[in-house]
Amino acid sequence: MTIRCPECGTGQRVPYRTPENTGPSPEGHLPPPPPPRVARVRPAPAWEPDDDEPEPYEPEPYEPERPSLADWMRTGGREDLARAFPPGGARGGLAGILAALGGRAPAAPAPARRAAAPRPARQAAANPPAVLPTAPAGAAAVQPIDPQTLPERDLRRRDDVCQIVRSLSTGTSLLVWYNQPPGLCEALDTNQPKDGQRCRATATHAVRFRRDVTEADAYTCPAHARPLAATADRAPYITATIYPLR
Repeated sequence: MTIRCPECGTGQRVPYRTPENTGPSPEGHLPPPPPPRVARVRPAPAWEPDDDEPEPYEPEPYEPERPSLADWMRTGGREDLARAFPPGGARGGLAGILAALGGRAPAAPAPARRAAAPRPARQAAANPPAVLPTAPAGAAAVQPIDPQTLPERDLRRRDDVCQIVRSLSTGTSLLVWYNQPPGLCEALDTNQPKDGQRCRATATHAVRFRRDVTEADAYTCPAHARPLAATADRAPYITATIYPLR
């Protein structure tokens, strides 16, 4: 309610009438008592089985204790052995078995160790090239060159053919050398050892790769021309043609 000052008329909101803010209340105008507060009753928690609780103990089935060898011999085992191993048998009879069990038999000599079989000489390469040309005995290794010393036309040719062949390198071991000396085969066989990946044969053929409007030649020997051109069969947008060099 709003209580106003009798002199200035200023109002002030108060929650309810009390003797402290409005003076004594007239009879019959006291505020109603607050409703009784109902106690909140919480339901009892329901019991749920815990997955981590141990399983009830179940005793293991009883197994009778097995008799020892001495007890078995005293309860009829000697007679069973006498029937299984007669005295005239090839195993020496019961007396031989009892003597072996009662006394310590001499240890058998250790078998002689077998001489280790000589290992075969390790091959230099798992797949030696059968049809690729080999360098003559005493020939010097092919030394790479600096491609920047070549003419610009040859430098651009090497860039294009290396990029095209590199895009076809999935599943094949043939690539193209970027720094092979002029006049030698530019095929790179990654299946060969590191010192034998460069081909020392003279280039006699040109494998012309064509991708859209780009054409680039790779100069190879007769042994590498056809395998290098066959790598273009993996891509439908790249073709390769073999031409003999004049």
